[in-house]
Amino acid sequence: MASPIEISGAPKPEGMASDVVITKGKLGSKSTITTCTNCRQRVETRVNYKSGSYSWCMCILLSSFGLLLGCCLIPFFAKSCKDTHHSCPKCNVELSVHKKCC
Repeated sequence: MASPIEISGAPKPEGMASDVVITKGKLGSKSTITTCTNCRQRVETRVNYKSGSYSWCMCILLSSFGLLLGCCLIPFFAKSCKDTHHSCPKCNVELSVHKKCC
């Protein structure tokens, strides 16, 4: 994963967090300020969480330990077990997908 570039002393846009971090390369599991590859605007990414292979692996793992009473479905409701899809809030183009590894 590319290391984020921290900007100190830069003016902070209204409504933004106090620590501004601009990321180049792969985006992580949280919303990040970056430049959209489509509209070339500096944006804070919109994050959507979707179940992926990690959610299914965790479900199968929990099922194999005997948690069949619905507990095996927990990975499908926990954000920490889902893939993170980053998109531009202005042009709605998907910028990056951060996949959880099994």
